[in-house]
Amino acid sequence: MNALPLFLQIRAGSRPILLIAYSLVLLVSFSQCKSSAANNVNNRSLDDSISDYVSLKSSGVYKAQSGSTIASPGVASGQITDIYNIQLLKTTQDVQPKVGDVFGFQFVFDHKSATTEAAADYTVPDSLQIRVEHPAMTNPKDGVALTSSQWQTPVRSGKAVWVGWYFEHDWEIVAGKWTFQVYDGDTVLVTRSFTISKVQ
Repeated sequence: MNALPLFLQIRAGSRPILLIAYSLVLLVSFSQCKSSAANNVNNRSLDDSISDYVSLKSSGVYKAQSGSTIASPGVASGQITDIYNIQLLKTTQDVQPKVGDVFGFQFVFDHKSATTEAAADYTVPDSLQIRVEHPAMTNPKDGVALTSSQWQTPVRSGKAVWVGWYFEHDWEIVAGKWTFQVYDGDTVLVTRSFTISKVQ
């Protein structure tokens, strides 16, 4: 089976009960992540940004279980995978992954407590667009190299949104800078970068 974004079903985890997370690469989940590591998520690279509409809850390396897959354009594997039972293992933006590992971040909408009028009047959308800029990733089955991946994910009221990547194959693990951006239309809600390096 090829790498795939993850299709979350939110039944209790990131086989979200029917949300969308992407396995090959991405995962977006609205299920609550259980943290088993310290949550110091304020450490950012210079490229990171968070809008007044949301609050970052966790960021780093996670563990999760994968489930069924569906066809999906916009990712190297051409498929998305359902994931669930997402748990934070380590808060970090430097990742040395192996096949089966998951990394990313989780955020919630907290615009109602914002101090700006625009944020206070913000309406939470029904879905978000996720885009990931990453080093060239080549699927050996078709030889096509992609330097970005993208997908749409639904938003569930009152649920945290999880965005990340699940490595299903060695060819997905490309070293370098990975930058996730979460869009509501033309508005960027979150920009979060990670540095991926291969285990020596």
